[in-house]
Amino acid sequence: MKSLLGISVIAAAALMSSAALASNNPLYIVSNNDALNFAAIDFVGNDNSLSIEQDFNGQGGSNTVKGKITGDQNGLIGSSFGGSLSLATGLVPGKITQSGHDNMISLQVSGNQNLFAMSQTGSFNTLTASMIGNNNQAAILQMGTGNYASFSQNGNGNMLSIVQRN
Repeated sequence: MKSLLGISVIAAAALMSSAALASNNPLYIVSNNDALNFAAIDFVGNDNSLSIEQDFNGQGGSNTVKGKITGDQNGLIGSSFGGSLSLATGLVPGKITQSGHDNMISLQVSGNQNLFAMSQTGSFNTLTASMIGNNNQAAILQMGTGNYASFSQNGNGNMLSIVQRN
């Protein structure tokens, strides 16, 4: 079931990407335990990379990731955050993780070489993220139930770390 689901989700994500406007934008999606999880990312640009891992715990509603990435070299799986962002959250750029149920991430990135990582563990966690500019970094960790975070980075070289636990 896991492999079949992963293939269908990857096929759906590939359809969301505009082939005429994007090249070399790897998107890796692993969705475990249920077909209710949803991920849709639209890429416009070059050399962006992103990994999405969703694990539905069988209770409540689906985990959802949706968004648009416009520009070049955003996400960048395998790169490193500058400063103390990795130390504060333990997250790795280019990876979005959801575990539990009823978690939602909405992501809009416009610019070049922006690094981001997001993790939601638990239920009813919501994140709305906007990055506009170049060389911005954001690492967000939500653990527990009912966390809400919204941020907007405008300009160049901004760094943000959010850790929510309850």
